[in-house]
Amino acid sequence: MPEGVSVLSLRDLTVEFATPAGVVRAADGVSYDVDAGETLGVVGETGSGKSVTVLAALGLLSAGNVRRVSGEALLDGIDLLELPENELRRVLGRDVAMIFQDPMSALNPVQRVGDQIAETLRVHDRSVSARAARARVVELLDLVGVPNPAGRYDEYPHQFSGGMCQRAVIAMAIANEPRVLIADEPTTALDVSVQAQILDVLRVAAAETGAATVLITHDLGVVAEVADRVCVMYAGRVVETGTVHGVFAAPQHPYTASLLTSLPRLDGAARRLVPIPGQPPDPIRLPRGCAFQPRCPVGNARDLCATERPPLTAAGSGGPSACHFPTEAAPLLHANGSANGSANGSAGTATGPVGGAGSGSTRPDAPRADAPHGGGEATAPARATAEGGATGAGAETGESGAARADAARADGTGTGLGPTNPAHADDGATGPAAGQANPAPADADHDDAATGAAARQNTNSRAHAEGTGSGRAGGVHAGVDTEGTGRNGDADTGGDRAGRAEAAGNGNAAGGRTGGADTAEAGKATATEAEAAVVEALAAKPAVAESAVELPLTEEEITDEPHAAAPVTTGSVTTRPGGSERSSEPDGPARAPVLEVREARKRFPIRTGVFARARGWVRAVDGVSFAIAPGRTLGLVGESGCGKSTLARMVLRLIDASGGSITVEGEELATAGRSGLRAIRRRVQMVYQDPFASLNPRLSVGDNVAEPLRLAGGYTRAQRRARVLDLFARVGLLPEHVDRFPAEFSGGQRQRVAIARALALQPRLLILDEPVSALDVSVQAQVLNLLADLQAESGMAYLFVSHDLSVVRQVADEVAVMYLGKIVESGPVDRVYGGSHHPYTRLLLASVPIPDPVGRESRQRAPLGGDVPSPADPPSGCRFRTRCPLAEARCAAEEPEPRLVDGVRTACHFAERVTPDALSAARALQQERTVS
Repeated sequence: MPEGVSVLSLRDLTVEFATPAGVVRAADGVSYDVDAGETLGVVGETGSGKSVTVLAALGLLSAGNVRRVSGEALLDGIDLLELPENELRRVLGRDVAMIFQDPMSALNPVQRVGDQIAETLRVHDRSVSARAARARVVELLDLVGVPNPAGRYDEYPHQFSGGMCQRAVIAMAIANEPRVLIADEPTTALDVSVQAQILDVLRVAAAETGAATVLITHDLGVVAEVADRVCVMYAGRVVETGTVHGVFAAPQHPYTASLLTSLPRLDGAARRLVPIPGQPPDPIRLPRGCAFQPRCPVGNARDLCATERPPLTAAGSGGPSACHFPTEAAPLLHANGSANGSANGSAGTATGPVGGAGSGSTRPDAPRADAPHGGGEATAPARATAEGGATGAGAETGESGAARADAARADGTGTGLGPTNPAHADDGATGPAAGQANPAPADADHDDAATGAAARQNTNSRAHAEGTGSGRAGGVHAGVDTEGTGRNGDADTGGDRAGRAEAAGNGNAAGGRTGGADTAEAGKATATEAEAAVVEALAAKPAVAESAVELPLTEEEITDEPHAAAPVTTGSVTTRPGGSERSSEPDGPARAPVLEVREARKRFPIRTGVFARARGWVRAVDGVSFAIAPGRTLGLVGESGCGKSTLARMVLRLIDASGGSITVEGEELATAGRSGLRAIRRRVQMVYQDPFASLNPRLSVGDNVAEPLRLAGGYTRAQRRARVLDLFARVGLLPEHVDRFPAEFSGGQRQRVAIARALALQPRLLILDEPVSALDVSVQAQVLNLLADLQAESGMAYLFVSHDLSVVRQVADEVAVMYLGKIVESGPVDRVYGGSHHPYTRLLLASVPIPDPVGRESRQRAPLGGDVPSPADPPSGCRFRTRCPLAEARCAAEEPEPRLVDGVRTACHFAERVTPDALSAARALQQERTVS
């Protein structure tokens, strides 16, 4: 079928489920077309209806509570919903194929992989012989990049890696050359290197079959890399469609723009993220008007958006959009700096629906008063809410820190007129319990109706006052700031911060109360004056910070590189995503590290035989050394199986080390007795990847958070309750959430509960093991901002374990790259990301999809190929040599020792030769040799 002709068309598809609470409309009149040879990316948050729409169209919904499936699902003009079951079975697999998220669940564990693929051929074409089917399967496995396809034919799924399993599933899907290929989150659970490989395979599969491809994902980077058109879904509806270039450059719906500004990116400087406030609406009780209105920076206080549901219609020069004000969406994207890597917040506008409030401009990267608790100016958005009776964009997009809790206590009670806090949108528009509110400062009027939840949604950025025209008077936070606990544990004076806060607060207040149409302009003018005052205050006081503690240099390093101990230029200042400014190396002597790991090792025995004797060893962690100073974050990255999570568990002694030394604030972990280990664990806590699995489902979330306090002893019931309420305020949860159970919360809310529990005993070190990998991009942004605020407030050290390189760049000060149990490269995050000298790091970075389709055809990419070797039998010499395009004979004979190259500690013999051009050329030559 020629390109440009619709192969699959959905028309007004509606799916409803019956539940005890009411009818859930999971898909509400969904319509879109996919042409031959085209890839349509369907994106949206969890629960938006992406997958259920496709499953309903293919007749694959097996739930017993399906109430209604209506509309049309046309395949070449034939309605699949009207086909009898036997005819539908003939169509599925032959004309329509699906690639599921979890390849292991899609493969039969007791049947050979090759036989499963051959089965799909022979079921739909009885004339194919077993020999012909086997030959075709070997050809397909080779096409999708499975090495030694003839030999792998007879292996079972458990003998394949995750990436190989996904390749096998893709081979199965394209076996009959289907006309429609549906890929449901095909790369979500994969490492970035395997993800890049699978994306290449999907391109090959689409080109080979000429199929119309539907790519369902929440990863906008993946969509930007491979899609031709985009369909954005929210609350069961299509809210925007268009070409991938058009949607990414000039979105016509605020939800699309908000998704793009929530992304951590590799192609720009790390910045404070701008999350989408609140949660998606309850599908049983959808708003009467636009479903996104309670969270929308454009329409959250507009009556039209609240009362009238916008149809999906053409919007100017862009594609169709379900928004009353589509032309106001693109400015949100550009104002937040998504296009150039700087976050300047939601577009300030003088058309705020409530006089005196405006819609505000959130500029997370703007200069600020550098106060861990947010400074006086941090409460400007909440102030605008209290005075104007409505929230603007500035009040919507913030994250917490102590400023959230303080603002909430000062706010009083009232009904919410703006969007609720990201963590508690499901709880209606009620503010915090009145009993929690402290007396408000004299200047903080709270006679007007305002929501305590919205007041807690402050960021630490001074420039949130732009367009809102208000600010808490200077000195409000002076009592808090005198604690002197900076981001890095540095002493600071409360008076200095109070002065800065006063400069910003008074400046904002001066123009913010004029009201009417002039409010936004007056707010901007006074914000400029306040900014000048803040910059002057910052200039008068040099930033002081600490870098991660380096282990002592060897004599050779001291001799060869006399300046290696100071890889970052003295006095250089960087702005962290949380907004605070600090120098990239300490001005004074480095303080003792919170965590110091020296030559840590962990071996697991491979036992066989009747007596289960050890026949070999898996070297999960093999000689790892690093240290983390107070207030700093070390990002630990690498592919699955490299030893990241094992090392994290060793730090808590959940797994005993086989060798080496691990000390927490100078105390050796291995020699600690039972009481000593308990004392150490009070100072070291862990946040796991799956918050639901880490919380006791039979206890309320309040009891879950109080459990460490109960076990530690010394706290009365009343003290535990008070501490829990304080922790809930710090992580953005409401007091009424305390008595609910984990199952009643969203994923992002459960992760906040897990973080609150980890903070209960005021730890000095927080270990975060993939804390945001299972979250939507908008919720991920909320959690990352929360972590930045908490660290700025408390001076905790973080060990952040992740395979997501974009997230690590967002949160880390230093990064360590692991491969097969060893750290192959480490250093300041900007140095490693901007000038890595190890081929593995370079290739990992080249594998990350960039969420920008511009220039994707010519973008230089050399994704990492192959699989990680077995840690039970690692290669000799350099462990990466079997996958390295630059490997030579020396790499097999000699293991490289880490050495400093341009401020980065790299374990590579040829570090000076590692450049993008050299890797691309070597990779191309390597692929040519493989083919020949």
